[in-house]
Amino acid sequence: MKVHFLIDAGLCSIPGGHQVRLEKTAAALRHLKGTRVSVGYADEPLPNATDVVHWFGARAIDTRPVRRARIPIAYSTIYCPRSYRHSTHTACPFARTRRDIRLFLSLAARLSTGQLLQTCRDLSERELALAQALEAIDVLPPNGPGEAEDLKRDFPLTTPMYLVPNAVNAEAFLTRSTNEDRSVDVLYVARFEPHKNQLGLVRALHKTGLGLVLAGPDHPHHPTYRVRCRRAAHGLTVDFLPAIPDDELPDLYAKSKVHALPSWYATAGLSSFEAAAAGSQVVTMSRGHADDYLGRLPFLAACATRVRTSRLDRPAARVFARPPAQRSTSRG
Repeated sequence: MKVHFLIDAGLCSIPGGHQVRLEKTAAALRHLKGTRVSVGYADEPLPNATDVVHWFGARAIDTRPVRRARIPIAYSTIYCPRSYRHSTHTACPFARTRRDIRLFLSLAARLSTGQLLQTCRDLSERELALAQALEAIDVLPPNGPGEAEDLKRDFPLTTPMYLVPNAVNAEAFLTRSTNEDRSVDVLYVARFEPHKNQLGLVRALHKTGLGLVLAGPDHPHHPTYRVRCRRAAHGLTVDFLPAIPDDELPDLYAKSKVHALPSWYATAGLSSFEAAAAGSQVVTMSRGHADDYLGRLPFLAACATRVRTSRLDRPAARVFARPPAQRSTSRG
């Protein structure tokens, strides 16, 4: 059997969990006897003799070339629901109002230049194209029950779904979990962008006396976000690290007492799983679907070992309490 993985060329320029999932899934399939795997961009011709196409990323996709070839399609959406994208979070209505005001002002500016109608048309066509693509897919493998419910709520789907949980190679991290030198108070591994909320974590740790390590590459659409975080970290003990090679990550996790993931939304946080396997305590988001994997605790999640309440508890709660006031729309 020949399996061809497709990913949008734009997503390839953004490092993150979607790339990790594609690479690791493809590598696992290559170990199956009789299975050949190839990877390509969505706008490239399909290789000859392809038996199955697996698409990655929640974008409106053109399924017609694959359909004409009568090839089955699986589609890993990594779906971010409308309830997040349109800011219906009700925990802080004032923050939501500020975001809505910015949206209104943006639309008003477009109205003054005659672009409003085209903007609304583009938005509706994008939603319709994604809905049509999802309906044309043969199978959807969401990360867990939460993502499946989001898809069913936002789209009238009849497409079969099979839950395929996110996972990490725990053995790569468990071998380091006996390391007693946990010199890092709080670690956060993620690309730098407003959606990942490093800035909120920095602000939350003021007056706690806790040290922080932020590790990850810059998002190509938010090249100045790291600079904003550095400014907010004035007076704190914060180390800013670039993207960490895979073979060095286990040691970094093993040095960390707590791994915090205050992202505003994620279907699941792979870095939380990796940190938990290395023996770190895990603080995760209250939004998204981390609770499908880590259980339901107020802002704190359990994985591998139960998380003990620490001085990070209250600051972490403040991080999650306010939706982000982003100046631009993040992707990824």
